[in-house]
Amino acid sequence: MKAHRLALRHVMQWRARSVGAVLVIAVSLCALDLYAGRSASIGAALETRAVIGERLGHLTILHKALGRDGQPQDALFKPAEAVHVRQLVEAYPGVMLVLPQLSVHGVASNGLQSSQFVGEGIMLPTPRSPLEAAPGKLSAAVRNGVALGRAQARTLGVRNGSSLSLSAFGADGAAQDAEVVDVYDNPGTASLLMPFEFAQTLQGTDGTERFVVFLSDPARLEQSRAALSTLLRVNGIDAELKSWQELSATYAQLRPALELTFAFAVSLVLILVGVTVFASSTINVCERRAELATLRALGMRSWGSVALLVGEALWTATLGIALSMCATGVIAWIVNRAGSDAIPPASLQRAPSLVELDYHRMLLAVAAVLVLTLLAAALPAWGAARARITNALAGQPDE
Repeated sequence: MKAHRLALRHVMQWRARSVGAVLVIAVSLCALDLYAGRSASIGAALETRAVIGERLGHLTILHKALGRDGQPQDALFKPAEAVHVRQLVEAYPGVMLVLPQLSVHGVASNGLQSSQFVGEGIMLPTPRSPLEAAPGKLSAAVRNGVALGRAQARTLGVRNGSSLSLSAFGADGAAQDAEVVDVYDNPGTASLLMPFEFAQTLQGTDGTERFVVFLSDPARLEQSRAALSTLLRVNGIDAELKSWQELSATYAQLRPALELTFAFAVSLVLILVGVTVFASSTINVCERRAELATLRALGMRSWGSVALLVGEALWTATLGIALSMCATGVIAWIVNRAGSDAIPPASLQRAPSLVELDYHRMLLAVAAVLVLTLLAAALPAWGAARARITNALAGQPDE
């Protein structure tokens, strides 16, 4: 009988040690897969928060003058240039939506109280736009309507329908009257949203600071960025593209912590699996010295006994992996069903406690466990293969 069949036959005897090793591997991998899935869910929630909630889009097109020492006006796309950029980007396959934006910093006053604000001039979302569910609603019927962050509204003591006076820093124009049309929980840094044309009037400019680009396939973000960058450069437009990961402060703060904790979890799981396999293989070799010596006396070669012992460890790991995948799928389904019932999925402020199975990381974990099992079982197996047959049959230690 071949070594791998002997190994499977021995494992299928379901001895306590084999069952324990299978369960340890299964539980460890299941916990790691669920943690990876939870990390993927948090990453998806951060992406939704940045792309939709903070209105960053998947890509942002900025004038390259923003990276140089120039006047603020040098960092804006002129009207003709802005039209050209928008036409080029909208015509590119895979681009779903292109929207201009303009930042406005200034002071808001209700006549009695004043407060500095960080504002954004935005285009009103069209039906079925990805920003339709974004917080902060503007009204097409109110040209000077603004949406205030809840904290800013509390500071100024205003609510829907209240009037404000807005002044922009560094602008030549006079203060503009505005009407509050919405009070919202702002996920980003902007505390005041206003129509794009109203922001231009307040800032005293006809330029566009940036364009936010929404892609139909976010997985092709880097390919789209490279292609759009080349397209704009070929057409003589001095611009640079940044992804939402580079612009989102929340993502930049949380990503290192997520990666560090996941690396720590992977280390713990691999150490636990390695120690379990090594201990199980070592005990297995000690208990079966006579059996292995008999097989070698009957003609099995040294590498055959190594293959037998390593094969048993690999079969144990394979059974543990299969059990972990089944358990992970069932637990993820239960958690996702419970989470989707508990919290509305359209919420951008609180993401449901969902587990999005990260199949790429799961496959990497499986490969790491199999390689580690091979290495952990090889050392005691090699020691058993080098043992003298006569000493092993007599129950004597090797000299």
